Amino acid sequence: MKPIRDDDRQDIDRILAKHGYSIEDFEVSAESDRPPVQAPAPNVVNRTITVHRKRSDTIGQFRGESGQPTWLIAFEDHLASGFFGKP
Repeated sequence: MKPIRDDDRQDIDRILAKHGYSIEDFEVSAESDRPPVQAPAPNVVNRTITVHRKRSDTIGQFRGESGQPTWLIAFEDHLASGFFGKP
C-alpha cells in the first residue's frame, strides 16, 4: 500500500471536515490494480483506496479510476450513512 496522491488527500480532508470528522483519525492508502492483459484503455489506472478510521477500527475500500471522482463520492456517502461511526 502506498500513500494517496496529494490532490486526493486534500479532497479527503475537505470531506472529513465538512462532515465534522477529525482528519487525524483516518489513515488512507492506495494500491494500483493490475490492468487486464488487453485493457480497452491502457492509459486508465485503476486502484483500490483503503480508508481506516482508527478510533472505531472501521475499514472501507473503494475502487478508483484515474481522473474519476467516483470513489470520493462513495467515501462521502459512507461517511454520511454512518458507516465509519459518528464524528
